[in-house]
Amino acid sequence: MSLDWSLKVTDIIMVLAVILAPILTFQIQNCLYKKNSYRQRQYDVFYTLMTNRNNILALDFIKALNMIELVFIRDNSKQERNVIEEWEALLSEYSKPNNAEIIFEKTYELLEVMSKCFEKHNITKRSIRNNHYLPIAYKREENIQNSLDEILSGKKPLNIKISDDKI
Repeated sequence: MSLDWSLKVTDIIMVLAVILAPILTFQIQNCLYKKNSYRQRQYDVFYTLMTNRNNILALDFIKALNMIELVFIRDNSKQERNVIEEWEALLSEYSKPNNAEIIFEKTYELLEVMSKCFEKHNITKRSIRNNHYLPIAYKREENIQNSLDEILSGKKPLNIKISDDKI
């Protein structure tokens, strides 16, 4: 009885499949993991900005705003390119004095464009502007801070009333 040691094409294909299957599986899994972690970082930035959209002085908001350039890449897609363009437009407004309303509007526009990067979230600017909760105390604190800034910068005088009333 003699054994046939000749290799057939099907035998070669089977050996290659056994060797290459785990390697290809690992590579595909690695690519999917990178893509998912990239999308998760984008979503984390979006989530943080949405959470603090009316508290633009919050440290988390500032950190997330500074992360946009790292997690949204201009060359990846039209949507990401739009995010970078809106982000740059918002940043240019920060250097101008006395334009808080414009900064808020640009922030809402940025968030609307960012929401389009996620299939489940296509939020309108109107919804971003109106559907939020901000305690009245925060608004009062912001008004006090703005008034102090105007007084300290010399834009408004500090009015002092002197009275003879004894305390």
